[in-house]
Amino acid sequence: MGLYRLQGRLSQLGQCEFDNEAIVYAFAEIIHQDGQRTLVKKVAVFTDVSSALSEGVEGDFYFDDLFVFGRNVRCQLWGFATTQRMITDSVNLRNRVTRGNLIFGVLFTPVLALGSTHLVAGLGQLLFFLTGATSRRRFLHRLEAGDGTSAMDPAHRVASSAAPRTLGSLVSRRDDMMRR
Repeated sequence: MGLYRLQGRLSQLGQCEFDNEAIVYAFAEIIHQDGQRTLVKKVAVFTDVSSALSEGVEGDFYFDDLFVFGRNVRCQLWGFATTQRMITDSVNLRNRVTRGNLIFGVLFTPVLALGSTHLVAGLGQLLFFLTGATSRRRFLHRLEAGDGTSAMDPAHRVASSAAPRTLGSLVSRRDDMMRR
């Protein structure tokens, strides 16, 4: 869970589901300058970013890897930067998920502890929010200062190979995270 940046060219966007605010792509594939491919699964893209996003865009792509209990979204593409412009989304899916988990957990935990998993997930997400670990503004500031690339970019922690790397998996399924 956290924020990370991938640099390269957006080569493919998978099939998608639409609603009035967001598009959930089955995957997004980014090809790096050295030819390696990164496959990001179940990506939510909201209207600000989706209006300017297209296949072939080259630059820095900013993702937020989420733990969304029981949903079909694993991460949010919350912004990208090219040589001409930088676009960030006004919608923060992490805040919406945290709020929803806390409300559901508080309401349904007294009823046979049905909301206890949501409450625990919401409290964990709230802890990340309160510590500032998922602050987009702080993340971009660290990237501008030059100390965020190696620590925040999980693509640099994966061994080099020509096979696509997969990011955006759930925390409990780390073995599925780097499927070849």
